[in-house]
Amino acid sequence: NKYCRFCKKHTLHRETK
Repeated sequence: NKYCRFCKKHTLHRETK
């Protein structure tokens, strides 16, 4: 799992932004 800094949560989606 990647950690979304923008969402401040764990996300299954890869950060492409």
